[in-house]
Amino acid sequence: MEMQSSVWEFYESVGDIDTRRNMHGLLSRQTEELGFEQYAFFSFQPGKRPELICSEGLPLGPYLTERAFTVDPILHRAEENVTPISWNTSRWDQPLRQQEHAVLSQLRDLAIECGVSVPVHGPGLAFSVLCLSTRERLRPNMRINGEFEAALLLLGAYITSINRERTQLAEPPSLTMRQIECLSWTAQGKTAWEIGRILSISERTVRFHLGNAMTALDVISKHQAVLKAIALGLLRY
Repeated sequence: MEMQSSVWEFYESVGDIDTRRNMHGLLSRQTEELGFEQYAFFSFQPGKRPELICSEGLPLGPYLTERAFTVDPILHRAEENVTPISWNTSRWDQPLRQQEHAVLSQLRDLAIECGVSVPVHGPGLAFSVLCLSTRERLRPNMRINGEFEAALLLLGAYITSINRERTQLAEPPSLTMRQIECLSWTAQGKTAWEIGRILSISERTVRFHLGNAMTALDVISKHQAVLKAIALGLLRY
């Protein structure tokens, strides 16, 4: 597998990409330029739901909903490295647990046979990884160096930067009055059952509103939702 464009040409091609709307086009073009067929970009931020940007038509929804990323050996190996790694879902060089075998089998069913992963470690526990894959077999022990490595590192860092800027500049989400009420009482230490009594609604309805607020705020707990709502000025406390 040979890179078809120079690092300088690659740099020029991404120079004017500054929005997520253009990210898919950039990734599609560079994935092909680098000799691969599919891409998947994962972003993991503490306290937030994992984010995925992938090739059009690549059905990775179940992979996220089933939280397969928590036992994916490809992501685990990428997280342990700071430079790009190559991999083969059919031939893994270390013993795997049953769950890890199942994940690799799931990826093979999606025609994800071989590829490279580019880890990008951010501040704190923030971590992103760009995976490029192909159905073709890579050379055994393929070395990732020179212009090929430089292009992979540049692409991974650039996509991570764009995604981070988009997240930081995004408009604050809107919450319904009921969601704000439930968060407000949660901030005061009330349980879902107690909030239901106060608002004359069922405990199940309270949990429904809190769940929707968590989704809107892109967090994974009601307490994180309270803190983020306060930080965004959506909740006074």
